[in-house]
Amino acid sequence: MSDLDLEAWVVIDRCAIAYNVCADEIEFRIGDGDPNVFELVTSEFGLENLLAKGTEALRAFRAQRVAGHACGCLCSGHPDIAVQARDEFAGR
Repeated sequence: MSDLDLEAWVVIDRCAIAYNVCADEIEFRIGDGDPNVFELVTSEFGLENLLAKGTEALRAFRAQRVAGHACGCLCSGHPDIAVQARDEFAGR
């Protein structure tokens, strides 16, 4: 790896998601055409970790929805909190 720092924000909703298994990596293409495409490459361990955390996050998301959505989240309903949470997440 190089000394390159990269930060990306991607919103995934109802978009195309394709994958390709290539030797010891899994490649994802999210989106349906340039310039609106995000590509993600993971190892087996990386994908396993992403799926575990994604499953955990989905459970938490659904639990908050059932509880009436009282949160400090990154949702569009709380733009001031979203900026603060994004900055905290990025370590600013």
